[in-house]
Amino acid sequence: MGFSIEKWALSWALGKGANALIEKFKPSPLDQLLKEAVTGWADKLPEDRRLTPETFFALSEGEPSGPHKDLIDTLKQGNLPEHELWLVALMAKWEQIRNATSDGSGRGFFLLEPEQARDHLDDLARRLRTASVKEAEVFRPAVLKAIEEIQARLESLDAGGQASREVLGPSRAHLAALCHQVKRKVRSLRREQRDFEILLTQVDSFQAVLEVANKGVGGRDLTVAVILKSTPVTPRLLSAPAGTGKTSLLCRMVLEAAKSDMIPFYIDLGLQKITRPDENQELAVEELFQASLAGSASSFTTAADLEADVLLIVDGMNEVKPTIRGRVFALLTVIASKYSHVRVVAADRLNPRNIPSTFENITILPLSEDLVERHLSSYKMSLSDQFSVQQLFVTPYFLDMQLEVLAKRGSEGLLGRETLFHTYLTRVIGIEEESDLEQLAHAAFSAYSKYRMRIFEPSWWANNVPENVRLSLLEGGEVVNTEHEKGKEEMLSFRHQLLHDFLVGKHLATKTISRIDSEVLDQATFNANSLEPLFFTAELAGDDADEFIILVYNWSYKAAISCVSDLERTTVSSPVSKDLRVAIAALNAEKLFDPFESSVAGAIERTGDMLWAEAQRLHAASSVEELVTIAKELKPSTDRYKRWQVLFTRERGSRFRDEDIQSLVAEPMEGWTTANMLRRIDLDEVGQGQIRAIYHVFRQNDGIISWTNRWRVVHVLGAYPAEENLDLLFEWGLFDVSWVSYGSLRSIVEIASRSDAHKRDRIFARLMETMRARKADEAVSLRQLYRWSMLAGRQPLGWVEALEPVLRLARNFSEQDEEKAEWQSLFLRIEKLKVAD
Repeated sequence: MGFSIEKWALSWALGKGANALIEKFKPSPLDQLLKEAVTGWADKLPEDRRLTPETFFALSEGEPSGPHKDLIDTLKQGNLPEHELWLVALMAKWEQIRNATSDGSGRGFFLLEPEQARDHLDDLARRLRTASVKEAEVFRPAVLKAIEEIQARLESLDAGGQASREVLGPSRAHLAALCHQVKRKVRSLRREQRDFEILLTQVDSFQAVLEVANKGVGGRDLTVAVILKSTPVTPRLLSAPAGTGKTSLLCRMVLEAAKSDMIPFYIDLGLQKITRPDENQELAVEELFQASLAGSASSFTTAADLEADVLLIVDGMNEVKPTIRGRVFALLTVIASKYSHVRVVAADRLNPRNIPSTFENITILPLSEDLVERHLSSYKMSLSDQFSVQQLFVTPYFLDMQLEVLAKRGSEGLLGRETLFHTYLTRVIGIEEESDLEQLAHAAFSAYSKYRMRIFEPSWWANNVPENVRLSLLEGGEVVNTEHEKGKEEMLSFRHQLLHDFLVGKHLATKTISRIDSEVLDQATFNANSLEPLFFTAELAGDDADEFIILVYNWSYKAAISCVSDLERTTVSSPVSKDLRVAIAALNAEKLFDPFESSVAGAIERTGDMLWAEAQRLHAASSVEELVTIAKELKPSTDRYKRWQVLFTRERGSRFRDEDIQSLVAEPMEGWTTANMLRRIDLDEVGQGQIRAIYHVFRQNDGIISWTNRWRVVHVLGAYPAEENLDLLFEWGLFDVSWVSYGSLRSIVEIASRSDAHKRDRIFARLMETMRARKADEAVSLRQLYRWSMLAGRQPLGWVEALEPVLRLARNFSEQDEEKAEWQSLFLRIEKLKVAD
């Protein structure tokens, strides 16, 4: 097998400084002796001193004796760490497994009885579980090589058709458990983590997931055992806030599956870019398993075809592009429906997305107040009145960080989130200079920008982070080695993505707000998949928090709502003004009366994350008129929000004003409020003409401001069924950038819903004609026409029959894409509605 003394020296010396590293690389008699002992088993030592695998194993289990005692004593006298001998024993154990055979065929492990195979791998797993973090780093290369040998032999058996349930079951299950334990140990390096009790609950909707995160209660109790054994087998999506212990829970599932003779497979989408050259091609099992931490595509297919009990875990759904995430969901749906013995669990951060109806929602309950108090009491601390059970320390990651600060440096009290991160980095990790923190934060953002993943190259990292900072992070176990692709250089990553996210947020908070554009926001959040960096930016922005949230609103109003909600949940005093919280809640409440079912459903979902009193009152309105009445009673504190209130509370039937044009193209909150207001007042033909003129003025320009203003225009036009408005939407809007095209399609369908049957049919015929002329790569908006198919409330007579041919044509752009399951669900519903009519 072999063992690299240099690699051990590097891992040891990183904690001792550069001088120790240089000294350790110098050859020494002890180094040579150890190297000969480990690689021995040959002719480098006299026969009576040669350490065979058996004697290595025996020596590690008890006191050495006989001719080998003086060698072991020599090693110990040289202050050789105990884990050197542990590594020797581990290698010896692997040799026993590899050579265990009755026929000399070299396939000894696979010729063992299932119970023997289980015992061998259990012993390796036991040794690994009891190892220190430093030991795990030392023996990692040897263990990974052993695992690769087992995997290669499994692949050989699979290819030769020799796999059987007796062999595949116990060996594969324990291999996966062992493999994942190794990699988890390696990731944590020297940083030991506390174990907290993590409790699951099953809920009926994503709105209920939000309520669990905010209120700490809800759903139905669920255990890992139920997930592994329940029937019928339904794929599950584990959604929970960052830091709640999703990965720890998934590791527990792997181990429990192995103990029960299931065959676990673990895929981490954050470790491998999954891309397709053709946007419309399905994702294949082989591509999904490129990101596998345990198991290959062929092993999975073999186990599934043999009807073995299989657990397939897919982590990191928040770290891939929306199109890829959709394809992963679609593939997992196919797998779950095809194989009745495969249990699928996908994991995602708390982020409203389009989740297939085929998945059940599960989430993690916040830590109990009793548990938090129990841990804090060890340091004579208690939850203060300003920290409710729904806030910071009910999240395992932050409780662990607070306890680490208390254990290492002490503290005058419990710390808020921003202060906690800063204290941890400066007083525990040892990065005390603010200039070093700023450089680290810049590098953290650059890593996301450059790699579009949470992993990055060691050479790049060395060129962008000062050496003293790199050493501090490595010694503290906060930056770790991560296996990326087999056969390629190992990459680095932060031990937990939340620390990386905090540093990205710190970097953005130091930038001038006006210099943060949509590209920067995309880079910081993996295209709006991981919003946590924005939460930290808003928290660190201080007096500029409102400006930042408004900028985010123009990029994604859902992300802006999530930012405000997070700050309400996790900070003692949110830096976002009460005025802005009211404005955002009012705009979401207005969507509760949108003409489309999907918009209403999304608005209802977001109400579960907006728990401040004004939001609750606004969301309780039973009509737009009542909503306007409530908004009139509120008392804005600045001229800016007084102007917003005047715009928002314009009542139905109000006349169009010339100044409304300026408001429509103003900053995001005022602009979008004006767009919604113009949809419900009396906008005459002259006013509509002025609105169309804005579109053509901004059509000459590029950039987010121009795109947003054109998007607002097409949104307004959907409320007015004039032919001139339809012409703009068909001739220009549908062929615009994706945001504007998306809004134009919505407005076309909305106008059809406001028209009589004759005009509606004419609109749909024109839409179908436009579709037939489009290429697949031009049809971003058409692929999602299913979103605008169902109107809020009861469908008008003849609506689904008139729209069905259009939907069937639009589906051609999505037949093999991420929306496939949604289209299937939609057509099933249409058939039921047609029968009901």
